[in-house]
Amino acid sequence: MLKETLSKINVYMDWFLTLKKAYKNYLKVACDLLSNEEETEVILRLNNDKFVWPKLYVKNYAIAINSRFLPDANPIFNVKDNFMEFTINGRRFRIYGFLSNGHIYNEFIDFEYKKLNFKNKVVIDIGANIGDTAIYFAINGARMVYAIEPMPKLFEYLTKNIEYNHINNIIPLNFVISNNENIIKLPNIDVGLDASINSFKDGSVSVKSKRLKTLIEEYGLDNIALKIDCEGCEYDAIFSLDYITFKKIDQIMLEYHYGYYELVRYLTEKGFKVEYTNHKKYKNLRIGFLYAFR
Repeated sequence: MLKETLSKINVYMDWFLTLKKAYKNYLKVACDLLSNEEETEVILRLNNDKFVWPKLYVKNYAIAINSRFLPDANPIFNVKDNFMEFTINGRRFRIYGFLSNGHIYNEFIDFEYKKLNFKNKVVIDIGANIGDTAIYFAINGARMVYAIEPMPKLFEYLTKNIEYNHINNIIPLNFVISNNENIIKLPNIDVGLDASINSFKDGSVSVKSKRLKTLIEEYGLDNIALKIDCEGCEYDAIFSLDYITFKKIDQIMLEYHYGYYELVRYLTEKGFKVEYTNHKKYKNLRIGFLYAFR
């Protein structure tokens, strides 16, 4: 119990220091976040600009500002147009939508999917968000990346980032991976898909749902490295695959949200060697990472 309490205190202290570096009014910002306020006023330490932001923006701006920038990164943060720029490995990138995803730069220097050997492979990136992972795959040896993002606003950022940075081996796809194929109504907001797509049936934008098996067959894909971070759709994605389709995939890395047991059993039956991390509890979720290799 004491260990768990100390761990929570360390998390709160880390967040406090993160907010302090980003905002002049960090005390108020911290209190608003602890109170679970939907919006809060922020004063940026960088230039004294004031904004009233949703808590998503508040967190992600702070994360971006606190990135572990390398000496030649020369980061730029443009809040008005919602992009950040940085140099990595001698190449300059501009990524739109960083207020929706503050981890962009850290992804490029400490890639969380580095266990995947994706060189010269087809990568299916389910839950591509604004395109940071897809771009990383694309510029570091993937033959082709199929970047799947259902949320309309995030998909706009994804396509804009591909075009602006002149990436020619990413195919952006705007649909939901599911165990059936129909039309789903999603809201036009810049947050990731919730763990239950059913909560978005009253949205304003129509998006198709599609089985992963169908995608692989339609594009004739093979020699696949599969990355899944889709807030709960990983079960539909995996369980919709049959033995023949699985033979086209030799690596899988995914974030699970409702435990790993059924995924491990199913993937083992299909001939994969499976590793996984212990889960962390968050509300009704049990979250961790799973890796499967031929």
